[in-house]
Amino acid sequence: MHTDFTALTAELSRISNHKRIGRVAAVGTASLEIAGLTHQARIGDQVSIALAGGRDLGGEIVGISETRARAMTYAPLEGAAVGREATLLGETGVHPDASWVGRIVDAFGQPLDGRPLSAGAATAALRGNDAVVNLDVEVTDELRSEGVARDLIRLVQQARKDADLAVTDRISLVVQLPAAVQAAV
Repeated sequence: MHTDFTALTAELSRISNHKRIGRVAAVGTASLEIAGLTHQARIGDQVSIALAGGRDLGGEIVGISETRARAMTYAPLEGAAVGREATLLGETGVHPDASWVGRIVDAFGQPLDGRPLSAGAATAALRGNDAVVNLDVEVTDELRSEGVARDLIRLVQQARKDADLAVTDRISLVVQLPAAVQAAV
């Protein structure tokens, strides 16, 4: 029995270096409209707009329609133009810890002295406000590798399911992976 793993191969090629990219579709006086990100973006997600000369303009998703996401930028729109690449960076939260004491940090959690900051735990109240949960949101290399390995396993299992294979059916699988993914698997 020969199974076509074309879909699996396509998914595997997207595991490493995955970027969600759209294009600037309209430039307003105080915001941009971005096409191609509406199904991935959420209100509050951060975006980076590529400008001429290799510069980037940061912004935040403030609205989403069926066809476009609206972003307000953190700096003037000079250099922004229709067709420019817009990369969805996702949610970026600021989670201070004790190492921030005495440091000067801007509203986006960036240190003004140029030295790196360590991320603290994310804190959230549970429904009913009867407890608080502290989460360590640091993604270590070990966690990232585990996530990549689990993605690979999930893709193989989905391909087996799509091919209607039984649990006892054996397959022979050869996968060519980028070096970073090979190290994780």
